[in-house]
Amino acid sequence: MGWCSGTQIFDAVLNAALPHITDKAARDRFVYQIAVSLWDGDWDCESDSDYYEEFQHVLDGGERNDRPWTMDPAVAAKFPHAKRYQKTYVTPAIEYTGHNFDAVRDFCDVEGAWGLANENDTFGNVGPRTDAGDGCAVYDYLHRAWIPFAIGDHIAEGPAEEHYPIEATILRTTYREVFE
Repeated sequence: MGWCSGTQIFDAVLNAALPHITDKAARDRFVYQIAVSLWDGDWDCESDSDYYEEFQHVLDGGERNDRPWTMDPAVAAKFPHAKRYQKTYVTPAIEYTGHNFDAVRDFCDVEGAWGLANENDTFGNVGPRTDAGDGCAVYDYLHRAWIPFAIGDHIAEGPAEEHYPIEATILRTTYREVFE
């Protein structure tokens, strides 16, 4: 792609989409979402767009800005965009090996309130399994649901002391062990 190709993309997308969007606020939100995507790719030729004059209020006067209207938060709230977040919570977890059902049960027993399947939780719910083994479930009290887990999965404890399983492949790709 060449110089200011972001502007060509911006104009082409708007040419195709805007005839189908009649609500002014929806048009502004749409234009803003396209602009945010291009800004992430270092687009800085907004003023060269055929739509610049019509949407200058969205493009913030041609100055690259990840959050236009920063002086007016009420207006900025109408134009949300995707953000990236990284967890700051260190997640305690235990791997279920198929032979450590009691250790997993002890891990999940936060002040006696929640636990593994086939145990009454605080609301008197009973889990879906009657024995230890592959196919157990842990109760996620935030979502009030039993979540099944299998051998090799890790049972994690979240910041609200909720418990949930993490598949081994997900754990390896999204978590790293913390040594304290």
